Amino acid sequence: DQITLTGQPSSLLLKRRDGLMLRWATAGEPRRSLHRLSAPATASTGGIITLAVEPPVPTLVPGSAVADLAKPQAVFRQVIAESGMGELDALHSAPGTLSAIQDLRA
Repeated sequence: DQITLTGQPSSLLLKRRDGLMLRWATAGEPRRSLHRLSAPATASTGGIITLAVEPPVPTLVPGSAVADLAKPQAVFRQVIAESGMGELDALHSAPGTLSAIQDLRA
């Protein structure tokens, strides 16, 4: 997906894998969606920057959502059925898998 932001500092340079959080409220409840840039981007002298992001922006995110580049964050929920720990070895370490999904309701 692509997101275009306005009002950014002239020549703002963002790198691939920089984070972006979109914030909005639904029925007074705060919501947020976390994304990463899939390509570098530079703002124009007029402060306009178009960002290629992943994962795609969910359709429930309104066009009025606020973009936050300074402190992107999200809430994730663990997928118990896809997470697990292996057996302890002689060094008391164990392989493990943690699976989680972004919770847009939080």
